[in-house]
Amino acid sequence: MMKSEIHKPDTFLYFSYAANLLQFQIRIYNPSAEFVSIARLDNYRLDFIKYSRFWGGPVCTLVPTANAHVWGVIWRLHKDDMANLDNQKDIDVRKYYVKYVEVLTPYMGTFRCRTLYSKSKSFA
Repeated sequence: MMKSEIHKPDTFLYFSYAANLLQFQIRIYNPSAEFVSIARLDNYRLDFIKYSRFWGGPVCTLVPTANAHVWGVIWRLHKDDMANLDNQKDIDVRKYYVKYVEVLTPYMGTFRCRTLYSKSKSFA
């Protein structure tokens, strides 16, 4: 895919770094998800900050950290799926928050992507 082909009308780019790395997982709630590229988010690290009874395991988030990086995936989603993604991650009850980040791909340069992160250290 060429960089010029990435942005389409009525779509947005989403950087995933956890469960939504898996195509079948992201498409459960976001059927329009299309793989764009792997990508690296610089100056962040993953942190497993709480236990989720729903998952039966830890929940991870992004934490700003100098000289660290997180690898993930860029997905292109239709804007209609933005609400689905937010509902999946409980944006409305503030379990996760929206952030826009610059990520670097191996062959297409940088992209500005929407991502989600958690601030809470309490149990879910």
